[in-house]
Amino acid sequence: PKKRNNRKSTSDQNEKSLSAQSAASDEVAKKTATLQELWKTSTQISEKLKQNSEDLRRSSTNYTAEIAEEFDESIRSSVFSKIIIVLLALSAATITAIYVSTKITDPLLKGIEFTQKMAKGDLTAQIEINQKDEIGILAHNLQSMNNRIREIITYISATAENLSSASHELSSTSQLVSQGAST
Repeated sequence: PKKRNNRKSTSDQNEKSLSAQSAASDEVAKKTATLQELWKTSTQISEKLKQNSEDLRRSSTNYTAEIAEEFDESIRSSVFSKIIIVLLALSAATITAIYVSTKITDPLLKGIEFTQKMAKGDLTAQIEINQKDEIGILAHNLQSMNNRIREIITYISATAENLSSASHELSSTSQLVSQGAST
């Protein structure tokens, strides 16, 4: 009976060992399946990360290219605007310079023409400049000088006529006295 118990005990142990091995084998199989599932999932995640990374790189490259293009367009637009502003400013400066130059030179040319007529003896000349600045004052003084010279010449002319008339009278009187003394 002891042998039988031993056999039974060995048999029970063998059964327990087989049962433990079977359970361990099942556990290993489950863990292996889980590990394979995790590996498959890990591979899928890795592939998805690679794809997302590539998409992000492409997207950032495209975005950078768009920003660079917008920046270039902004610079071109800015340069074009500045060129137009400079051209407008130069045009305005040129027009202003021509206007100011004309406002100064036209009256001066009239003044020169007036003084040339006076120099030739035309005291009837008139200067027509109606400005309140220095050139207008100069034109007014030139006209006043012309009028005064004309008055002086008129006075001298009248005095010369009076002197000539008095000289004729004196000459006539002198002839009469000279004829009366000879008679």
